[in-house]
Amino acid sequence: SIPTGVYSSIGQVGSDVGTLTLMGTGSFRDGNDFNIGDIGSSIGTLNIQDTATLTVNSLYVASANAASSATIGTVNQTGGTVNQTNTTAGDFTIGGRNGASTAGVGTYNLSGGIVNASSAVRVGGYGRGTVNQSGGTFNAMAGGINLERLGGFGTYNLNGGMLATLNINTSSNLNPSFFNFNGGTLKAATNSNATTFFQGLNGAFIYNGNATIDDGGFGITIAQPLLAPNGYGVASIPVPPGSSGYIVPPVVTITDLNSPGGSNATAIATISGGAVSGI
Repeated sequence: SIPTGVYSSIGQVGSDVGTLTLMGTGSFRDGNDFNIGDIGSSIGTLNIQDTATLTVNSLYVASANAASSATIGTVNQTGGTVNQTNTTAGDFTIGGRNGASTAGVGTYNLSGGIVNASSAVRVGGYGRGTVNQSGGTFNAMAGGINLERLGGFGTYNLNGGMLATLNINTSSNLNPSFFNFNGGTLKAATNSNATTFFQGLNGAFIYNGNATIDDGGFGITIAQPLLAPNGYGVASIPVPPGSSGYIVPPVVTITDLNSPGGSNATAIATISGGAVSGI
């Protein structure tokens, strides 16, 4: 347990590379900021599994909390529970916590376990943020999911599990904000934002895994058009030669060189023995 007033960082500054793995019945508690990739070009990775618990006041994945920061933060949650306790909007941010830098890249991979967010969750605050949910439960009942806060890039890929939320929206539309359905369940958690439950994004797409929306017994309004994807089809990505020497999986960025204007494709790299084994 870290005392209140003292922050924690996995990959704090400069070219730091840090990894924290919580497993078994392990527990980590911090009454202040918990940064996964803080400032500079630091890289941070949090792995949480089994029945381990993380309880923090504020959670920043790729904080980028200083000018010119280009941090990378990744959470891989296969089990356990993550509790973010402060109610101030933005105290749970994936990809750039403030305007000091727009180069933070944050990714939250949720395949099992529970996430409990007490604040609005900003996916793509001022940087790039992505949630890849293939299982587990993400509870954003208090403040909802905000994709692309102020010039960030926000994407939520719901491929399995349950997202229970106050609402889903965006703040500015200055940059892309996408929600992709390919399985799982989107559930309305409360009635307080029922009339504005899902709206304002650049795009919401339904892939082959389909979309299941549970209104929670509330009269919700979905003003967001739910569309079939047009022209998608990234079937595979070859592993580049020399892709070795990694401690944690590298971030994969997909650039559309042949057909400018393409967007919305995401990918995750896997490593074995320090080498990229697949994308």
